[in-house]
Amino acid sequence: MSPMLGRKHSEDTKTKMSASRKGFKHSSETLAKMSATQKISQKTAINPHRFQKGESNPRFGKPRIAGSGTPAQVLEVFDKEKNKKLSI
Repeated sequence: MSPMLGRKHSEDTKTKMSASRKGFKHSSETLAKMSATQKISQKTAINPHRFQKGESNPRFGKPRIAGSGTPAQVLEVFDKEKNKKLSI
């Protein structure tokens, strides 16, 4: 758990933290990496599922896990008109 959980920074502390970051600039290499990541994120945001179709899907070619796709419970419904139990 964070030691600051439920607490707030004082105005003095906020001023000190702000002053410590003044004048900081990312290197050109770091800026290039961030730019490339942003471009990929924008492509994915348009249609994120298109990148997981076919062979690019992490589960492609792997068998299903035993029991997947089957209901966990059998539902019983009572039909009043026909006076029968129906299993779904």
